[in-house]
Amino acid sequence: MKYVSVFVGLLTYANAAVISQSQSASNPFYYFAFGDSYTTTAFNNRGTQPSPGNPLGNPPLGQGTFSGGPNYVGWLTTKYNSTTVLTYDFAIGGATITDSLVPTADPSIHTFEQQVKMYFETQYTSGSSPGKIWASDNSIFSIFFGINDIGLPLTSEPQYLKDMNTRIPELLDYYFSLCANLYNQGARRFMFVGVPPSDRSPYIEGLGSSVSAQWSAWANNFNGQLAARIPQFTANHAGSVAATYDYHRWMTLVLDSPTAYGFPDATCINSNGVSCIWWNNYHPGSRLNDLLAQRMLPAMNSLGFDGSKPVGGYFY
Repeated sequence: MKYVSVFVGLLTYANAAVISQSQSASNPFYYFAFGDSYTTTAFNNRGTQPSPGNPLGNPPLGQGTFSGGPNYVGWLTTKYNSTTVLTYDFAIGGATITDSLVPTADPSIHTFEQQVKMYFETQYTSGSSPGKIWASDNSIFSIFFGINDIGLPLTSEPQYLKDMNTRIPELLDYYFSLCANLYNQGARRFMFVGVPPSDRSPYIEGLGSSVSAQWSAWANNFNGQLAARIPQFTANHAGSVAATYDYHRWMTLVLDSPTAYGFPDATCINSNGVSCIWWNNYHPGSRLNDLLAQRMLPAMNSLGFDGSKPVGGYFY
């Protein structure tokens, strides 16, 4: 992203602590996350690897996020898990699906395509090192993209703006081709996260009603087409199971009734990550992410996160 006011740096959350899990430490569950700043924990795939005593690997829990503390990935890994979870979070702030359609703001920001091909496939599949330490029946692959694919053309890269009825199918064609790559490596349990109502963030609202309305229309179109393609993907990939998490629907509930969720209003910003919905003008805080993780948990459990039989479904 080229949002100067948005990417202000990564905040350390000094008071966060890993909640240790002793159950099934020798038989962990593997959680692979792909995404952008809403998902990243700044994991370095060449650094310290996840382990039962350090389930996120690096950096420590709550660091490297855009939420002022743990984001939903950290909370799911350490607070709402029912067994030992090892999390490999390849997400990077500013990521898009592929540079060939919507380039990132900087070459160092790696897209979904690069997260799969440069990080996952080169290190966590057969023939790589440490190799395929996971199995199809003890892993979840979470994919959360679209925010920057919408936001960059609408705000700072207008040269990549096309009619959404043309661009969104192109984006999702590439998106699901990468999901097929994951499937070919053994992934079977997929968590698809929809785009949130970022048009209601202080940043997008500050750009005026026209941009906000465009963002809203794009988000709804993207989410609708994503939802329509998920059953097609599972039908064409034998043995795959998918859970869809409708982040847009749930966060709209929070923004419409912030006091019901313990927030003063829908627009306040506080870098402590706790007092307000927003950590900065584009990213929700850690407490909102905690609530999000609670809402996501049934979706994760529908994929066997709690040891149950994977069935998938729609959740919000």
